[in-house]
Amino acid sequence: MKRLIVMGLMALAILAAGIATLARNTEAIEPTRPQHALTARGPEVVLQLPWGDGPDSIGRTDPDQASPEGPMSFALGTDGELWILDQVNRRAARFGPDGTLVAASPLPCGTVQDMEVAADGNLVLLDRLVRQSVMVVAPSGQMIREEGLVGDGIADGGGVSAMFAAEDGVWIEFEHTHMVRVLDETHRPVKRHLLSGRPADPSRRVVASIDGQGGAYLKLEDLSGVSQARTQLRLDRRIERIVWVEAQPGRNVLAVFHLMESGPASSIAFEGVQGVLFDELLQERGTFVSPYTIRRWEQFREFRVGRDGAVWQMALTDGGVVVLRWRWAP
Repeated sequence: MKRLIVMGLMALAILAAGIATLARNTEAIEPTRPQHALTARGPEVVLQLPWGDGPDSIGRTDPDQASPEGPMSFALGTDGELWILDQVNRRAARFGPDGTLVAASPLPCGTVQDMEVAADGNLVLLDRLVRQSVMVVAPSGQMIREEGLVGDGIADGGGVSAMFAAEDGVWIEFEHTHMVRVLDETHRPVKRHLLSGRPADPSRRVVASIDGQGGAYLKLEDLSGVSQARTQLRLDRRIERIVWVEAQPGRNVLAVFHLMESGPASSIAFEGVQGVLFDELLQERGTFVSPYTIRRWEQFREFRVGRDGAVWQMALTDGGVVVLRWRWAP
């Protein structure tokens, strides 16, 4: 069973549906808003799918002696289509804007952890642990190309922390430190080129790190490594993990943080997820709080930024998969 809920402000809607079993950060305080501030409208529930092995459901595993696993990643296609990497069921499921299943592309293996939809409609798949390769696969499932990960800039597949399909080819991030171009714009192997951080725009990179004191550093630098802007961010709760960093259209930068504070006897006193939008000088423009935090099922990619700047999250709950969207407005 699936349902499409249009423009739903959803903390209460999700609770009413009995889906929201994750921690809600109700105590986050929005920072002082600058003059060019934006407000995050939402989140909307864009897609909601139950667990299962049917065409309209998503697979999960809960083994006794291995990590529980749900869909590892998701991707945004053209014309409002949404792809879910349903590697447990050995497929990439494509859903239309109305939430209906359009097609399912077979996967070459069940160990894929990330996916991108290339401009030509082919799928770029990442298997960093078993095959340790990047695969270009047609929507029919036909393998077009496979390129090994290990080489200049990538010591082992297990250290891969992200994948990006850009206009100039496919880039692999290694240990959150640098990016390696492994395929060109035609998806052919290329002489490897390394850059620090993640792309912010054609001439700059964004570098993010935990500061060890409950905050985080963000830095913008040019392609030669010269710093252009830098900020140290402190939120109302301790930053435990940088969930995602990605540039948005218009030279904005989105950073999403996992917040956590410990309680007595190693308990968790607080846990939440908060996103912050920065401008091209790393001044805060807006913030949002997700009603979901990470659960027991392993997930490689939790957030994405759309071509229009909207923020997407794929959350895994006891009831199934929920895809959310925030839009920025003045």
